[in-house]
Amino acid sequence: MKLNVHYSTFGTQAIQEFIQSNYKIGTVTRCHYLLRGMNDTYLIETGQEPYIFRVYRSGWRSEYDTVAFEIELLNHLHKTGIHVSLPVEAANKDYIHELEAPEGPRFGVLFTWAKGAAVDMETEEMCRRFGREAADLHNRTTDFHPCNRRPELDVNYLIQEPLKLIRKHMQDRPSDLSRMERIASTLRNSVEEFSGLDWGICHGDLHGSNAHIDQDEVTYFDFDLCGYGWRAYELAVFRFTLELQYDGNEQVERRWQAFLDGYRSLRTLNACDVAAVPAFVGIRRLWLMSLSLGHFRDLDLTGPAGTEEKYYEEELKGFEKLGL
Repeated sequence: MKLNVHYSTFGTQAIQEFIQSNYKIGTVTRCHYLLRGMNDTYLIETGQEPYIFRVYRSGWRSEYDTVAFEIELLNHLHKTGIHVSLPVEAANKDYIHELEAPEGPRFGVLFTWAKGAAVDMETEEMCRRFGREAADLHNRTTDFHPCNRRPELDVNYLIQEPLKLIRKHMQDRPSDLSRMERIASTLRNSVEEFSGLDWGICHGDLHGSNAHIDQDEVTYFDFDLCGYGWRAYELAVFRFTLELQYDGNEQVERRWQAFLDGYRSLRTLNACDVAAVPAFVGIRRLWLMSLSLGHFRDLDLTGPAGTEEKYYEEELKGFEKLGL
């Protein structure tokens, strides 16, 4: 009997041989499985410099256009002077490879290595610097005109579709599901109350762990969640990360205000965009919850067997802290 495979992992030897055969980057000395997340990430070591090979998860990035959009954006940002982890052309001039996996086709892309270490938001000065970098990134995408498309970071993507998935997983928890329905409705209504919110290209996952700093140079990477969306959501991703990382409102606020000051030093930030951030922090939590339920079950990010009750309790407490 043939059974369906939900998620498989390519062996490092197979990936190493594939890279060696398809790229002109010198001798590949080692392939190391670096990270299992939304996608599989491999560290490719050569005699000269390291690279990153990302294999996109089937069912997540199943359409060629959605990956090609990211490649277009990275090349555009590079041309404007933004430091990013760049896609690398294969010997046949292609950036994107379709790889056959048991669960279906998966796309693979090789990227340059982002030098340095993760940006640490411990100091206000670094938060201010990161705010300037975020504003600079937004400024340099005004003339980006992609040939490929991917879903916009709108109400449907951030609330409606996540809610559908949450319903599927919480059918046996009617009381909690009813609360999640009310939370989603509140968040949707909150966004709709604002008009004139800044809209444009967003990184989609803008926090210190997706940027490296080497001496005084910041390099962005992991644009897998990029797309056209509300800039207030982009800012909320950073705010949400601060709230997870630091205890106490005072610690969060100092860093948050430094980030905003840095952002405002390079780009106009309207009052409505700042006012909308709390709603988008809630939306970020809702979206991440659906991501966890839909794709991370195999990673035990929602907890090992027997802790499902605790997982939902913690999620609902998180929304409660946000006043939802």
